[in-house]
Amino acid sequence: MESLPQKVMPKVLWDFSGEAYANREEFSAVLRRYQIDILGADVWQPELIVLPLVRARVLFHYWVAEADDEASAEVELQASDGHAITALDVLFQIHNAAVEKLRDDDHRFFEGIHLVAEPADGMPACYHMHLGS
Repeated sequence: MESLPQKVMPKVLWDFSGEAYANREEFSAVLRRYQIDILGADVWQPELIVLPLVRARVLFHYWVAEADDEASAEVELQASDGHAITALDVLFQIHNAAVEKLRDDDHRFFEGIHLVAEPADGMPACYHMHLGS
């Protein structure tokens, strides 16, 4: 297996707000517009292979107001083509799984993911999502 990237998509910007998306193409178009609005350039490459894996886990933290405490959640990514995970796979799947938990959080802005554990003992690689405010 080729070596896994330590940092993935650190320059792609996204705000986990709004609702989940049923359509990948619609989500990708909204994400493209967001990049243009924030960066002034179209840098979105939805089909870029960012993880040479069929599946991976992504951990993130979010604030639970009712408990006045932080909680953790995990998203399992799946390669939509059955071979490798693309940039669109990462953000579409994370957005739909996490938006409900993150939409009202101060730290809801995607700042990439970084490797915390290689695949081992039947478990997929694990990444941690950086969130900013």
